[in-house]
Amino acid sequence: PPSAWALRRSLWSAQEEPRRSLGHLTDELLCLLPFEPAHFATPSARFVGHVALETQLPNVRWAVAPADAIAPLFAPRPSTLPMAPVMTPREFVISHPLPSWARFPEAEPRPDRTGRPPTLVFFPGSRKAEVNDGLALLERLVPLLRHLRPSWLISTIASTQVQVETLLQERGLLGQVRIEQQRAALFACADVAIAASGTITTELAAHGVPTAVFYRGSWLTQALARKLAKVEHVSLVNILAGQAAMPEFIFDNCQPREVARGVEELVVTGERQAHAARSVLPYMVQWDCFSRLPVAPSAMIGHRLAVNSPPSNN
Repeated sequence: PPSAWALRRSLWSAQEEPRRSLGHLTDELLCLLPFEPAHFATPSARFVGHVALETQLPNVRWAVAPADAIAPLFAPRPSTLPMAPVMTPREFVISHPLPSWARFPEAEPRPDRTGRPPTLVFFPGSRKAEVNDGLALLERLVPLLRHLRPSWLISTIASTQVQVETLLQERGLLGQVRIEQQRAALFACADVAIAASGTITTELAAHGVPTAVFYRGSWLTQALARKLAKVEHVSLVNILAGQAAMPEFIFDNCQPREVARGVEELVVTGERQAHAARSVLPYMVQWDCFSRLPVAPSAMIGHRLAVNSPPSNN
C-alpha cells in the first residue's frame, strides 16, 4: 500500500546521508517546514506545514483548499528539476522574505501584572523520563526563583502518562506548585514559561508567552548531539530566527541558577523576545497567494493522503 511519512526535525538537523536516501523508502514525504523538501532526493517530498499552529491559532482564518488549488508562497520544486540547493533554516528565511500579508495577527495581550503576583508556568515534557527529569529541575528551581522574587505563582500541567501530583508530593512541591488540567488555561495566565524542548515551545510562541527552553538528556544523548548536530539551537523557533528568541539551557548549561536568572531576565525583556519568536511562525505553514491566507496543514495532509490512497472497491 502507499506510504507517507511525516518528517522529524532530527533527520535534517543531523547527518546528510540518511535524509538523502529516505525519500526512496516512501511514496510521500510530508514536511513540516518549507526548506525541508530540498534535503531529500525525491520529488515526493512536500511541504504541508506544522499542525501545532493550526490547533493553537483557532481564531486565524485558514484556507482549506487542496494543494493543487492554491498558489503556494513557498513553491514546490517541479519534479523535472534536479534537487534544489540545500539551505540551512536561517538561510532559507533570509532568502525568502515574507510579503506584508503573510503574517499572523498579534498574540493576545499578556495579563496585566499590576497589583498581582507574576505567574510562571512549567512544562516538564510528555514522556515519563522527561517529566521526572523536568520536575527534578523544578525542585531546585523553586527556592531560587522565590529567593529572587518571593511573589511567584508557579503552575505546571497534569500529564496523562505520569502522576504529576504524586511526583510533586514526593519532592515536597505539592503545596508550592499548582497543577492545571488544561494547557489553554496555562497559556492564558502565564507571564513567563519554562518548557522542555519540543512542540510546546512552538505553541508557547503562538500564544506570545516569553519562554525559557531547557533540555537535559542522558549522557548518551549529549554525546550523540555533540557529534551529529549541525544546528546551534534546539528550539525550532530559535533555529528559524537564527538567535535565542527563547533563551536555551541545554545539557551542561541547564543549571538551576542559570535558568532562574534567565527567567528573571524574561520578566523584563520577555515582550520583545516573544515578538521575535512569533515573527518566524509564518514560515511554518504554507500560504495561498490567491486568498492571502495560511493553508490549514490538516487540509494539506488530508489531500496528500487521499491522492495516495488506493481506489475504493465499492
